[in-house]
Amino acid sequence: MRIPGAILAAIALTFVLVSGTTAKPSDPFKGVWTSIDTDGSNQTISFGGSDSLRFVHYFDDGASACGWPEDNVTATLNGVGTVSGDTITTDLDGQCNGTGQDLSSSATYTYHSGNDTLTDNFGVIWNR
Repeated sequence: MRIPGAILAAIALTFVLVSGTTAKPSDPFKGVWTSIDTDGSNQTISFGGSDSLRFVHYFDDGASACGWPEDNVTATLNGVGTVSGDTITTDLDGQCNGTGQDLSSSATYTYHSGNDTLTDNFGVIWNR
């Protein structure tokens, strides 16, 4: 007895949904991550490239270094990150958008494969 392809696909999908298993990313850092900063603003960071050197783009919709929340100023920083095991260390430069105030930042992000999150050196948890 042959089982139609649509039924096999439905069975496979049901197995994935019931088991709750998902494939872990082949590159744990690559992509876009979001978090809520310690000051309550929203942050986004993205990592591109491959191997140990990465391109990094960071955006904060209310940067306290720029006077947030009083001035409601965003910040954008770009730079590089270096991967070592489950940790990426970043060095970024940028500015407060609207004021032009220069900013720089260095931070580390550690990947946790069990829940597919990052934790930075400030204790902030980042999600995809």
